[in-house]
Amino acid sequence: IRKNRKSGAELRVNLSDSKYKVEVVEYSGVISFSVLQELLQELEFFLRSSQEDRKLERKVMRMAVEAFYNVYYHGEINGKLPTGHLKVDMCDNIYTVSTSNNLSGQKAQVLKTRLDEICSMDRRKLDMEFLQILMHGPRKSSGAGLGLLQMVRKNEEVSYEFINANPQVQYNLKVKINR
Repeated sequence: IRKNRKSGAELRVNLSDSKYKVEVVEYSGVISFSVLQELLQELEFFLRSSQEDRKLERKVMRMAVEAFYNVYYHGEINGKLPTGHLKVDMCDNIYTVSTSNNLSGQKAQVLKTRLDEICSMDRRKLDMEFLQILMHGPRKSSGAGLGLLQMVRKNEEVSYEFINANPQVQYNLKVKINR
Protein backbone atom coordinates (compact mmCIF):
# COMPACT_ATOMS: atom_id res chain seq x y z
CA ILE A 1 0.00 0.00 0.00
CA ARG A 2 1.34 3.39 -0.99
CA LYS A 3 -0.03 6.79 -0.10
CA ASN A 4 -0.22 9.51 -2.69
CA ARG A 5 1.92 12.34 -1.34
CA LYS A 6 -0.36 15.12 -2.58
CA SER A 7 -3.84 13.76 -1.93
CA GLY A 8 -3.11 11.26 0.85
CA ALA A 9 -5.21 8.66 -1.00
CA GLU A 10 -4.03 5.06 -1.00
CA LEU A 11 -2.76 3.16 -4.01
CA ARG A 12 -3.02 -0.59 -3.48
CA VAL A 13 -0.90 -2.96 -5.50
CA ASN A 14 -1.17 -6.68 -4.89
CA LEU A 15 1.20 -8.86 -6.88
CA SER A 16 0.42 -12.10 -5.05
CA ASP A 17 -0.72 -14.73 -7.51
CA SER A 18 -3.94 -16.06 -6.02
CA LYS A 19 -5.75 -18.89 -7.78
CA TYR A 20 -9.11 -17.15 -7.47
CA LYS A 21 -8.76 -13.37 -7.27
CA VAL A 22 -5.92 -10.91 -7.66
CA GLU A 23 -6.38 -7.22 -6.95
CA VAL A 24 -3.93 -5.91 -9.50
CA VAL A 25 -4.24 -2.17 -8.83
CA GLU A 26 -6.74 -0.10 -6.87
CA TYR A 27 -6.94 3.60 -6.11
CA SER A 28 -9.49 5.84 -4.38
CA GLY A 29 -9.13 9.59 -4.04
CA VAL A 30 -8.38 12.68 -6.10
CA ILE A 31 -7.48 11.65 -9.62
CA SER A 32 -4.63 13.65 -11.10
CA PHE A 33 -2.50 13.00 -14.15
CA SER A 34 0.40 11.81 -11.98
CA VAL A 35 -1.87 9.36 -10.14
CA LEU A 36 -3.00 7.92 -13.48
CA GLN A 37 0.59 7.55 -14.67
CA GLU A 38 1.61 5.75 -11.48
CA LEU A 39 -1.40 3.46 -11.53
CA LEU A 40 -0.91 2.53 -15.19
CA GLN A 41 2.80 1.88 -14.64
CA GLU A 42 1.95 -0.51 -11.80
CA LEU A 43 -0.61 -2.27 -14.01
CA GLU A 44 1.91 -2.61 -16.83
CA PHE A 45 4.50 -3.97 -14.38
CA PHE A 46 2.02 -6.56 -13.11
CA LEU A 47 1.04 -7.69 -16.61
CA ARG A 48 4.65 -8.01 -17.72
CA SER A 49 5.83 -9.77 -14.56
CA SER A 50 2.93 -12.24 -14.76
CA GLN A 51 4.01 -13.00 -18.34
CA GLU A 52 0.62 -12.43 -19.89
CA ASP A 53 0.23 -12.83 -23.63
CA ARG A 54 1.24 -9.56 -25.34
CA LYS A 55 -2.12 -9.28 -27.08
CA LEU A 56 -3.98 -9.62 -23.78
CA GLU A 57 -1.55 -7.25 -22.06
CA ARG A 58 -2.19 -4.57 -24.70
CA LYS A 59 -5.96 -5.08 -24.48
CA VAL A 60 -6.06 -4.77 -20.68
CA MET A 61 -3.82 -1.69 -20.84
CA ARG A 62 -5.96 -0.04 -23.57
CA MET A 63 -9.16 -0.62 -21.61
CA ALA A 64 -7.64 0.65 -18.35
CA VAL A 65 -6.19 3.73 -20.06
CA GLU A 66 -9.52 4.53 -21.71
CA ALA A 67 -11.63 3.96 -18.58
CA PHE A 68 -9.26 5.78 -16.21
CA TYR A 69 -8.71 8.77 -18.50
CA ASN A 70 -12.47 9.11 -19.05
CA VAL A 71 -12.79 9.68 -15.30
CA TYR A 72 -9.91 12.17 -15.36
CA TYR A 73 -11.13 14.18 -18.37
CA HIS A 74 -14.88 14.05 -17.84
CA GLY A 75 -15.25 13.68 -14.07
CA GLU A 76 -14.42 17.24 -13.07
CA ILE A 77 -17.18 19.07 -11.24
CA ASN A 78 -17.09 22.86 -10.70
CA GLY A 79 -13.52 23.07 -12.00
CA LYS A 80 -12.11 20.66 -9.37
CA LEU A 81 -10.05 17.58 -10.11
CA PRO A 82 -12.27 14.50 -10.11
CA THR A 83 -12.38 12.05 -7.24
CA GLY A 84 -13.22 8.45 -7.77
CA HIS A 85 -12.32 4.82 -7.52
CA LEU A 86 -10.16 3.06 -10.14
CA LYS A 87 -9.50 -0.66 -10.05
CA VAL A 88 -8.21 -3.59 -12.09
CA ASP A 89 -8.55 -7.12 -10.75
CA MET A 90 -8.41 -10.63 -12.10
CA CYS A 91 -10.75 -13.42 -11.06
CA ASP A 92 -11.32 -16.79 -12.76
CA ASN A 93 -9.25 -15.78 -15.81
CA ILE A 94 -11.19 -12.55 -16.34
CA TYR A 95 -9.64 -9.11 -15.91
CA THR A 96 -12.11 -6.47 -14.74
CA VAL A 97 -11.45 -2.75 -15.16
CA SER A 98 -13.75 -0.76 -12.85
CA THR A 99 -14.27 2.95 -12.34
CA SER A 100 -16.61 4.94 -10.14
CA ASN A 101 -16.95 8.71 -9.95
CA ASN A 102 -19.47 11.51 -9.60
CA LEU A 103 -20.79 13.55 -12.51
CA SER A 104 -23.06 16.54 -12.79
CA GLY A 105 -26.64 15.57 -13.60
CA GLN A 106 -26.40 17.03 -17.11
CA LYS A 107 -23.16 15.17 -17.96
CA ALA A 108 -24.60 11.95 -16.55
CA GLN A 109 -27.74 12.20 -18.70
CA VAL A 110 -25.74 12.79 -21.90
CA LEU A 111 -23.38 9.91 -21.05
CA LYS A 112 -26.22 7.52 -20.15
CA THR A 113 -28.03 8.26 -23.40
CA ARG A 114 -24.87 7.64 -25.41
CA LEU A 115 -23.97 4.44 -23.53
CA ASP A 116 -27.51 3.09 -23.94
CA GLU A 117 -27.23 3.80 -27.67
CA ILE A 118 -23.78 2.22 -28.05
CA CYS A 119 -24.61 -0.89 -25.99
CA SER A 120 -27.74 -1.56 -28.04
CA MET A 121 -25.76 -1.69 -31.33
CA ASP A 122 -24.80 -4.95 -33.00
CA ARG A 123 -21.22 -5.56 -34.16
CA ARG A 124 -21.80 -4.26 -37.69
CA LYS A 125 -23.42 -1.05 -36.42
CA LEU A 126 -20.60 -0.54 -33.89
CA ASP A 127 -18.02 -0.83 -36.68
CA MET A 128 -19.96 1.60 -38.89
CA GLU A 129 -20.28 4.10 -36.03
CA PHE A 130 -16.56 3.79 -35.30
CA LEU A 131 -15.64 4.52 -38.93
CA GLN A 132 -18.11 7.41 -39.04
CA ILE A 133 -16.48 9.06 -36.01
CA LEU A 134 -12.99 8.47 -37.42
CA MET A 135 -13.92 10.12 -40.71
CA HIS A 136 -16.17 12.95 -39.50
CA GLY A 137 -15.55 13.35 -35.77
CA PRO A 138 -18.09 12.88 -32.98
CA ARG A 139 -21.67 13.98 -33.60
CA LYS A 140 -21.62 16.18 -30.50
CA SER A 141 -18.91 17.87 -28.49
CA SER A 142 -20.14 16.12 -25.34
CA GLY A 143 -17.57 13.34 -25.39
CA ALA A 144 -18.62 9.68 -25.38
CA GLY A 145 -16.91 9.25 -28.71
CA LEU A 146 -14.30 6.74 -29.76
CA GLY A 147 -13.17 5.60 -26.32
CA LEU A 148 -16.45 4.19 -25.06
CA LEU A 149 -17.25 2.86 -28.51
CA GLN A 150 -13.92 1.01 -28.54
CA MET A 151 -14.58 -0.48 -25.10
CA VAL A 152 -17.91 -1.90 -26.25
CA ARG A 153 -16.52 -3.07 -29.63
CA LYS A 154 -13.55 -4.90 -28.12
CA ASN A 155 -14.99 -6.56 -25.02
CA GLU A 156 -17.29 -9.36 -24.07
CA GLU A 157 -19.03 -7.46 -21.31
CA VAL A 158 -19.37 -3.77 -20.53
CA SER A 159 -21.75 -2.79 -17.74
CA TYR A 160 -22.59 0.57 -16.23
CA GLU A 161 -24.95 2.14 -13.77
CA PHE A 162 -25.94 5.64 -12.74
CA ILE A 163 -27.01 6.25 -9.14
CA ASN A 164 -28.78 9.51 -8.37
CA ALA A 165 -27.12 11.30 -5.43
CA ASN A 166 -28.49 14.83 -5.71
CA PRO A 167 -27.16 17.13 -7.03
CA GLN A 168 -24.61 14.75 -8.56
CA VAL A 169 -24.86 11.31 -10.11
CA GLN A 170 -22.51 8.43 -9.30
CA TYR A 171 -21.33 6.70 -12.48
CA ASN A 172 -19.95 3.14 -12.26
CA LEU A 173 -18.35 1.34 -15.21
CA LYS A 174 -17.06 -2.25 -15.48
CA VAL A 175 -15.27 -3.75 -18.45
CA LYS A 176 -14.56 -7.50 -18.41
CA ILE A 177 -11.73 -8.95 -20.49
CA ASN A 178 -11.34 -12.71 -20.88
CA ARG A 179 -7.83 -14.16 -20.63
